[in-house]
Amino acid sequence: MKYFYSFIILILFLGCSKNKTSWPTKVEIPKEIKDEKFYNTLQQVIDITEKNNIEVYNINVTFTENQIYFFTSEVIEDCMYGDYYQLPIKLNHKDYALILTNNNFLNNHIDFKDLMYVPELEHITMICDYFDGLAFAYRKNEIGEYQLIKVLHYDFLNHDFILGEDQEYFPIRKFVMEEPEPQPPVEEIK
Repeated sequence: MKYFYSFIILILFLGCSKNKTSWPTKVEIPKEIKDEKFYNTLQQVIDITEKNNIEVYNINVTFTENQIYFFTSEVIEDCMYGDYYQLPIKLNHKDYALILTNNNFLNNHIDFKDLMYVPELEHITMICDYFDGLAFAYRKNEIGEYQLIKVLHYDFLNHDFILGEDQEYFPIRKFVMEEPEPQPPVEEIK
């Protein structure tokens, strides 16, 4: 009888070990990102943008003292000029380009060694076709996590989107969002 109970316990033990559920594995944060809270916020930005049927390629990120701003766009080419860092990054098996404004807070969240610096160029106007995207504003709470406070589509962006105390962290950029006027049609010779 003693062997019978031992046999039953052995079968139960082996049966339980075969049906063991695997615990979710921790998400692998890219080595360039130092801050897990920033990474979680970035994931949320990508998820919200893609759920709004916008294919994300570029993500412009600006850190301020207590806020963080994201501007997602479907533009594949960089439509900005100068004085920023660019970080090509792969998240969830997809490539993105993080466009990072250089300020005192960037070093707390991103490792500088793999960043590509794009210097400011004088007297350049970028002509960008209309593109789709969203703008996000997050505020840091008392435990250091970022909470979403505003989301706007580019069509509805206004000057009040960026909080007054954060204006100094945003470089002034000149964008022309229209195409050049077409040339008049040439009349055919009869």
